[in-house]
Amino acid sequence: MLHRSLGGRERWEDTPPVERQALAARIHLVAAGAPAIYDDRAGLMASGRLEATPVTTLLLEGTASPPVVHAIAEALALRLPNARRETIAGAGHMGPISHPAEVAAAIRRHIGL
Repeated sequence: MLHRSLGGRERWEDTPPVERQALAARIHLVAAGAPAIYDDRAGLMASGRLEATPVTTLLLEGTASPPVVHAIAEALALRLPNARRETIAGAGHMGPISHPAEVAAAIRRHIGL
């Protein structure tokens, strides 16, 4: 079940079938991504690494995201020289699943489509 604090619903049964299917198909990615996320295997958090990013970076967050997501986005925006933040109304941590049209629109705006 996608926990409510991550933008999901209180109960799995309350999650629309299309969202349940998408979550179930991708749940293995949570464990698979742990070494990259928690251990920073690529060294992305090393001093100067993010600051050297030459491209404009879109940081998406939702109004229903947990407070830690906003704090992380703020910290990243301070380190990424060309960061642009955008907020998706009503979205939580799993905005690409719960608000795919809004996320896609934000990405299209970001890349100039």
